[in-house]
Amino acid sequence: TTNLILEVDDESGTATCRSRFTVLQATEALALQPIIAGRSHDTFHRIDGSWWFESRTMHVDLVGDLSHHLLI
Repeated sequence: TTNLILEVDDESGTATCRSRFTVLQATEALALQPIIAGRSHDTFHRIDGSWWFESRTMHVDLVGDLSHHLLI
């Protein structure tokens, strides 16, 4: 996860964070390579002085070879 842009509204007790993600993978059959990349938009809220994660929206921009990913 990279390029985080965090915006906090202290008065309302809310925050947002925009970021980018890239997933890399290597297997016995494949060399290290990016397999998916995109953007995330997260929201947070404050309760009794503590910040809590509220939501995440993910946008996939690039997709590579996922045929070997998460085969569990």
